[in-house]
Amino acid sequence: MIAVCPNPYRDNDLVLTRRCISLLADAGYPAVICPVFADPGDEAIPPDLDVQKLRDVDQPITLAIVIGGDGTVLNVVRDLNSRAIPLLGINLGTMGFMTSLEPEDIGLIVKISFDKERFTFEPYAIKIDRNACKIVKSDLPKIFENVDSEEYELLAPLAAAVFLENTKRQLKYMKPEVFENATEEDFLKNFNEPLRSGRVPGKLLDMQIVVPLANAAKEAHWKRSKLEGVKKYMLAQMPSRA
Repeated sequence: MIAVCPNPYRDNDLVLTRRCISLLADAGYPAVICPVFADPGDEAIPPDLDVQKLRDVDQPITLAIVIGGDGTVLNVVRDLNSRAIPLLGINLGTMGFMTSLEPEDIGLIVKISFDKERFTFEPYAIKIDRNACKIVKSDLPKIFENVDSEEYELLAPLAAAVFLENTKRQLKYMKPEVFENATEEDFLKNFNEPLRSGRVPGKLLDMQIVVPLANAAKEAHWKRSKLEGVKKYMLAQMPSRA
């Protein structure tokens, strides 16, 4: 049994979850939806879907597919209660250090090992071979470099700008009828929705942090960074140079 564990406050109406379940069913894999941060019957869960709490699944779980951000992954790890079950993350979060796939073609699988005293991880690059209809191993992107605090401060605005561009592509992919021809004003309105990525009105949400940080990329301080490979990797994801 494969457990699909979405954060329903990021995967609105569980659109990506539905696609994931459909693909698994077409491939002959039984799956169960186990939402994170919400219980069966909560308003965030579409009433037409059958869901269970992860800890209540009574069949052996062979894989957990986590749809959300790093916090979603950590909650699933906690709910698995030290069971040796592999995780595949689909990133709908802000940073995505622990998730692996974007809703696109290339990403990472992160092998996590931990006990009461140590936490380690090992990344594996993967990509989708659409001709063979399977996931294959790939080379790690050159983005993997050690980044000290000064470089981090220089590159943070550019990273935020890249994140916004990837979020726009994600919105176009998930809701093409709404965002295929969206303007910058349309995207900004979406980013500023009070409950876009959280459940508590009036709280400072991630987009209210990311958007101003991304705007600072226009000042081009990131150009002083010495990490040319990292800059090249990020700029390749931008429609035009920041």
